[in-house]
Formats: sequence, structure tokens, C-alpha cells
Amino acid sequence: MLLTNTNINTLPFYSNLSEQWHKQPYSTYHHIFTPTNSLLPFQLATTNMSSSIVVTLYDRLGNSLGVLNNAEIGIAAKSYTTYQVVYCTGKIKDGLFTSGNRYYISVKVGTGVTAAYFYSDLFEPNEYIGDMVKIQYWNLQDIDYGDYKIFSGTTSGYFQFNHYVGTEIGKPTYPFQNYISQREMYNFPLKMISNKQYTFPLIVTEPQMDALRLLAISDKIAIVFKSNTYKVLWIDFSDIEWNDEGVGTLDATFTVNSVVNRFVQAKPTRGDFNDDFNNDFL
Repeated sequence: MLLTNTNINTLPFYSNLSEQWHKQPYSTYHHIFTPTNSLLPFQLATTNMSSSIVVTLYDRLGNSLGVLNNAEIGIAAKSYTTYQVVYCTGKIKDGLFTSGNRYYISVKVGTGVTAAYFYSDLFEPNEYIGDMVKIQYWNLQDIDYGDYKIFSGTTSGYFQFNHYVGTEIGKPTYPFQNYISQREMYNFPLKMISNKQYTFPLIVTEPQMDALRLLAISDKIAIVFKSNTYKVLWIDFSDIEWNDEGVGTLDATFTVNSVVNRFVQAKPTRGDFNDDFNNDFL
């Protein structure tokens, strides 16, 4: 059983196949892009403490394509007192998927009538994934989330969630903040701060946005576009506008780790070049 009805995975999972997004009466197929050589990392919490974990791959019509090797795709589990978190690190395996096809996976934990089943949404591997924006986020310790914890990782590495967006990063804005002291009609700069921000669009379903809200509160965030990796200091989301098919559009604005601070003891006016407290150039 799922221990909460709120999704944390950018590739959403459900306890029943009928809950998949494209099967809802008000919705249509929504692209979830993945690499051709790995799954998107995910976590599934279950009260079934069995060590038997079987991941099966299906095509979009539900035809089984075989059982995936747990070690090859990065499947493992973290046990807590009354439940365990089954997770996939998205380990790379060449030739795992064919670009342009649609798949889903099932994860079976346990055996017999007590086994727990999870079913992913459809996902679409894309050979041009390197041209998309990749969002990575992770935490330095476990996070309490409803009835369970979001697993932060092991001593060998932190668990990273990934999400791919078919857009570009560019055309930044440069917000400035000036802290001044005003005396005798002169402005004395005390502190000046320059930031650099980027904005890009997101198109999401409700389960995906449930997952991406964790992005905004994570300890570490990195956004990768082609050869550039942006270390994110802060990220905000605009209000979501939902269409009749349950798909929302919004903007994500992030501040990168290039903040410039200057504490100054400046002259009363920048136009004074000979310290006579007069503007020399007007």
C-alpha cells in the first residue's frame, strides 16, 4: 500500500493501473521524458518489508517486455521501523529503452497475496534528452513526509530526484538591491547586491507538481542545460493555470550562485570627482 496519497516522484506511481494519468476521463497523454539508458529516480514507501522486489517493463499497451535487473537499474531498499522505502537511483544501462516509444513499469514488493504493487505513469525515452533542461534536487538528511520519510541517500551518495523539461535556459534578469543612508539630501550607499535570475516554463500534471514542490524546499538544487550547470540558491513558482484536461502551466524562476555583495563606504555622490561635494558632471 502507498502510505500517502500525495506523489513525490517526477515519474508518478499509483497503486492501481486505472489511476494512470492518461486513463482519467478528463485527461490526455502527457509527456514524461526520460533518458534512453536509465529510469527517472523514484521512491516508494510500503509497509511490506519483503526483500523480494520485482520491476517489470511494459509497453504502452500493457504487453510485458520482461523483468529488469535490479542491480543494473539501481533498485534498493531502506528499512525503517514499520515500513521500507524502495528506491531507484536511475543507474545507467545502455540500450535500456528505444527513443520515442512509451513504457511504464510495475514494482512488486513481496510475494503471494500480501505483495504490494506500484504502477508508473507512461514515460517516453528521448535520444535528444541532452538538449533539454535537467532539474536535479536532493537533501542532506531524511525529510518527514506524511506517514513516512523521504530517503536522503547513503554514505556512498545522496539520492537525487531528476526532472526533464523540453525548454531552454537563457535571457536572464539582473535584480539589484541598494541599501543607503540618506543625510543632508545625499545618498550614501551602505550595501549593494546584484543577483542573476532565469525563468523557464513548466507544463505539469497535478501528480508531477506534487513532486516538484519538493524542489523548492530541497537542500541542494542544480539545473543543467547543455554544458552549463547552474547552482541554484533559490527557486520560486508562479501561480498555476489549469486547463480543462488537468494540465497546468507555470513559470519557475531561479537565482543562481553568482550573487555579488559589496559593502561600501562611498562618497555622498558618484558625480563628485574632486571631493568638493559638488556634481562635476551633470
